[in-house]
Amino acid sequence: MSGMKTEHMNFRTRKTMDQIRDGIRRAAAAERADLLALDGDPLGGVNQPEIAVLLDGVHPLNRSRRWGVQVYVTELGQERGVELVALGEGTWARALHQGGYSLGLSKKHWEKIAGGLR
Repeated sequence: MSGMKTEHMNFRTRKTMDQIRDGIRRAAAAERADLLALDGDPLGGVNQPEIAVLLDGVHPLNRSRRWGVQVYVTELGQERGVELVALGEGTWARALHQGGYSLGLSKKHWEKIAGGLR
């Protein structure tokens, strides 16, 4: 049985944290996704993301097909580092759990999300 699969996209932007927050909100609304906060490391530490959220959505025609993209943003002085993580499970795992994230569907959405954050 295959477990969770991920693919990562990293880039830097000169947008402010407020502009990035607004971009994430707009992306969630445009993609009809729920915006969920992710808890950081409870012990804290250096280089912890200042923004850590999950955009959680479903396919409009097939509600059992879900997608998820995690967004992490870290302040880097003059720039902000952005990491998007597309989430997915293998076909067998999705069948067993009667749902779960589709990596292909998640990747379709992460490009649109990234466009608003660059």
